[in-house]
Amino acid sequence: MSIKKLIFLMLALVLTVSIFANKGINIRAGFLAPSDAKTGFMPGMSYGINVDDIVELAVGFDFFYRSYTDTKEVSVYDRETGTQVSEIKTGTELKTGYIPVMATLKVGVPVELPVLPYAGVGLGWALLWEDIFLPAGEDNGNEYEKVEELDFYNGFNWILNLGAKYQLSSNVHLYGESFYNFGKMKKDFDEDEAGRTWDQVDMSGLGLRLGIEMALR
Repeated sequence: MSIKKLIFLMLALVLTVSIFANKGINIRAGFLAPSDAKTGFMPGMSYGINVDDIVELAVGFDFFYRSYTDTKEVSVYDRETGTQVSEIKTGTELKTGYIPVMATLKVGVPVELPVLPYAGVGLGWALLWEDIFLPAGEDNGNEYEKVEELDFYNGFNWILNLGAKYQLSSNVHLYGESFYNFGKMKKDFDEDEAGRTWDQVDMSGLGLRLGIEMALR
């Protein structure tokens, strides 16, 4: 069975069981530090079901975003009012977006504590895009032209979670968790007599997030 078929079956299972189980919405926000990109903000949400008191199935997505702009001061002048004004010029601009969509399973550890520890795993697919702008210029006597690119990558994604949640009321839980995201996004596959090649961005890395779970009655 292919990975895509397995993911589709997991999503279908969660949605089917949700018709008969207690349902809830999960809203979260945190940070991800991937291998091939700078650390970025990563909010997300999911729709889940409680199979019993400690087992939870959910389908959701997260949105990682990171932007970088290189700027430099090209001139400074004084106004008659005495205000000093700097002229700023932008250079390289890079924007990275990443959306993993996954089905997740979380299992709690029943202990006599104010919080419920849990572990989880998720499987899914992800899309990555990079918007790149490089201005025309000159470096060591070599002239180069302006570059504008919008590149798209995609690939299999999975995640491991460790966390704990605290019950605020009968319908609301707060939780915090650490996670490790596994995802190598690829594009431009090619094959010749020498073998296969592709471009890759590794979005695997550690993350932390806080969230709130709200039951739907």
